[in-house]
Amino acid sequence: MTMGSRSYLCTRRFALPVLATLAVASVGPATAGDRDGDRTVGDLRVVLGVMPAALLMDHPEQHEEATMHGGLPAGSSYYHVLVALFDRRTGARITVANVHASVGEVGFNPSLRDLKPMNAGGVVTFGNFFSMSDTGPYQITVTVRVPQSTAPVDVKFVHSHQ
Repeated sequence: MTMGSRSYLCTRRFALPVLATLAVASVGPATAGDRDGDRTVGDLRVVLGVMPAALLMDHPEQHEEATMHGGLPAGSSYYHVLVALFDRRTGARITVANVHASVGEVGFNPSLRDLKPMNAGGVVTFGNFFSMSDTGPYQITVTVRVPQSTAPVDVKFVHSHQ
């Protein structure tokens, strides 16, 4: 199998779930309650996406993906963690916030990083790269502070990948 074939298979295998997450993230308020990767805490709705960083290597250099978050990390164990934020009451996308994440296998010390704003498909999401070498499960805690709030909101997810 050639490297190009492997890249194509990798893209086909992982891109559809990520695109589905972004599509759900773009429709507005949740109607079915909390689901994997979709949590509501107070007036904040957080939609989580996790994709292999290797998928972004297929993008041409002129796209933002080639340089975002300090550039693409080398190695197959890196994943791009991204979140979309919404006001639960209005469904409006939140585009200005301080967002941080801790990612680590359950029971181990997590990595802490800022999730930087980025334009994904014409909408603002927040993301960064994390090493996730095993299949998990991983505890992902997203901390969000929106300008009009008085306190940060922590939103917890558990993620495993195959």
